[in-house]
Amino acid sequence: MSEGYYYNNSRDKKRAAKRRKAYLYRGIFAVVCIAVIALLVFLFVKLFGSRGGDDPTTKAPVSSSTAAESQTQSKEDDTETEGSSEEESKTQSGQSDANVQQALEEAAFLAAQYDYDAAIEKIESIPGYEQISAATSALDEYQLTKASCVAVNPDTVPHIFYHSLIVDTKRVFDRNKYGSLVDGYNAWMVTIEEFNQVTQTLYDQGYVYVMLSDLYNKSTDSDGKVHYSRNTELMLPPGKEAIVLSLDDLAYYAQYPDGFAQKIVLDENNELKAEYVDANGNVLVGDYDWLPLLDKFIKEHPDASYKCAKGTIALTGYDGVFGYRTDEGFFSNPTSDEAAWIAKHPDVKLEDEIQKAKVIAKAIKEDGWEFASHSWGHRPMNEKSLDWLQTDTEKWLSRVEPIVGETDILIFPHGADIGGLSDYSMDNEKYAYLSKKGFHVFCNVDASAMYWSQFRDSYIRQARIDIDGYTLYTALTKSDTVISKLGIDANAIFDQARPTPVIANGAG
Repeated sequence: MSEGYYYNNSRDKKRAAKRRKAYLYRGIFAVVCIAVIALLVFLFVKLFGSRGGDDPTTKAPVSSSTAAESQTQSKEDDTETEGSSEEESKTQSGQSDANVQQALEEAAFLAAQYDYDAAIEKIESIPGYEQISAATSALDEYQLTKASCVAVNPDTVPHIFYHSLIVDTKRVFDRNKYGSLVDGYNAWMVTIEEFNQVTQTLYDQGYVYVMLSDLYNKSTDSDGKVHYSRNTELMLPPGKEAIVLSLDDLAYYAQYPDGFAQKIVLDENNELKAEYVDANGNVLVGDYDWLPLLDKFIKEHPDASYKCAKGTIALTGYDGVFGYRTDEGFFSNPTSDEAAWIAKHPDVKLEDEIQKAKVIAKAIKEDGWEFASHSWGHRPMNEKSLDWLQTDTEKWLSRVEPIVGETDILIFPHGADIGGLSDYSMDNEKYAYLSKKGFHVFCNVDASAMYWSQFRDSYIRQARIDIDGYTLYTALTKSDTVISKLGIDANAIFDQARPTPVIANGAG
């Protein structure tokens, strides 16, 4: 059972205890009444039963001892029957109390994640809920809170994103070993500590994670054409603000230095975790990247998520997905980094990696995440030719989509949009091609404003805000950055283990 189910649990347990005590007192009172009635009957027969023989029309009298014995046996039978019924009633009552308590806890969890309709339905599914004070009290609370909710404006929802998290700064920022690559990791990644502090800060500011797909409605007409519109029915209580989260490059590239996690796995409890090799060579499984860290946070703070929403994971393909080497080119035409990785893992086989990745993809989707294309080769699409774009897209569709499933979301690599601020049109050959291939939701990068979007009938476009070493470093000296407007105090969060200055360099 989710930890979120223990919302208002202590209050309901006290009420359940009071009910059980009341049932016990009633049972004792019933037993005493039965005993008193039986004693009165016995005395009546003892005193007046023999007079029946004076009436000549009556049958021969039964001896008083026989009558008493019969009456006593009757009382014993009655007592045994009523005692059995009482015990059966207690058992049934106990089961009912447990079922009611469970339903109340499930309803509380649903309400904590803003699914008031489901919470109300859960309460009303309890037999006789009208007579249960805890149920009616919860029902009133959920109905009042639902009535107070206000619609989210999809145009004003911020969209933040991260890359993989740095576990060990000492190893990642080893310039003697990695040279200028350190600048890229320093600029575009955040540490686990920074991620946790930003996550807590956003929660404290009242932000609630919603899915990118929660912001729009999607329909298909009789001709098969897809249409999009704003979702005006996304509701949150006053004081809560929606925010979209996306994560890039969950691939754990072969070129990544020591100090990052190396793959997503399922632990002994079938929960999503990250596998990490520490400085001593120990293989550890735990919360070593944003996916398990956010899962843990939302379990502890269910009201940080709208109906179990997590975020959108943007995947490349050239090095595989989730840390599994699922691309044929990785083995047939490896780079120097890939060849070095293969040498360290001689037993890894392509088909085995694909099957393992499919298991992880299914678990991730069931966990509340959705997938997006981040291109196959992670090159800026605005700089590449249409031919390159077509080849790259076909590789993603044939090598990544079979693992993670279909998606209509494309998150541009390097944040490089294929168009300017004006609307897309079919005159834009790259847009026309991508639309034909089923991509209709596009995300670029723009950290100059809290939000920017285009909701059009045939597509949606939204800007993302990067939370990374460079934006945190910039916010140290500038008070009007988007990071600051989100309530993030860079001076409190910025990891002092980072090399400074942080230079905008390398791939993002």
